[in-house]
Amino acid sequence: YVTEELSSIISREGLVDLTSKHYAEKCITHVKHQILKPKFTSYSEDDLTLSYEAALVMVAQWCQPVLDISDKSVAKQLDKLAIASLSHLLELYPNHPIFTKIRSDQSDRTNVSLTQLPELATRLTSNLWSSQECHQIMSSANHVLYTVEGFMGNSGDYYNSDNSYINRMMETKQGIPITLCLLYTCIMARLGVHCLPVNFPGHFLLKWLEHPEEREEAKKFTFIDAFEGGRQMTG
Repeated sequence: YVTEELSSIISREGLVDLTSKHYAEKCITHVKHQILKPKFTSYSEDDLTLSYEAALVMVAQWCQPVLDISDKSVAKQLDKLAIASLSHLLELYPNHPIFTKIRSDQSDRTNVSLTQLPELATRLTSNLWSSQECHQIMSSANHVLYTVEGFMGNSGDYYNSDNSYINRMMETKQGIPITLCLLYTCIMARLGVHCLPVNFPGHFLLKWLEHPEEREEAKKFTFIDAFEGGRQMTG
């Protein structure tokens, strides 16, 4: 109730009491930070409970307290991107095993929707498909994210704070390596491909276990640069 009242004061158009609006912004910042602090504390005590998606949302909420940014609204946008990737995959690879999983999930239905996301574990810990099948999913996701939607690294205005906020990145389609990598990871997780963030010196990348049969650790992983259109590199 308190945040709703403060938001209504801030969002009033036309002639407004600028003093009231100014203090409403200060009050809502304080209130929302107090609400978020217990979450930050619990996550700092147990890193395993913090998902990459939750981290993106919490950073956006903390730094933009005046805005209404919810986990559900962000999840809905990420679902939409994953569904678009799934639709593209269906056109190219209709026999991909992800569609067998989706049919199994909907076995009690008369009409099966193959563009409905599969029911997967909340926290993905490994790839659900073969390396070739994962490649096919990533190829479709790259097409949707970088060709259709136009996501890209914001090299021209790298230090703009908007690049760090998931809500703004979804609007501008631009981000920095860490936010684009986390976005990519969230999309892949919805499609059964397990990617892990890696903080390389000077750049943030993802690693994906493409060759688990290799003995050398460096040869097991393929690295993905979400800042550069999902470009893949081997170790």
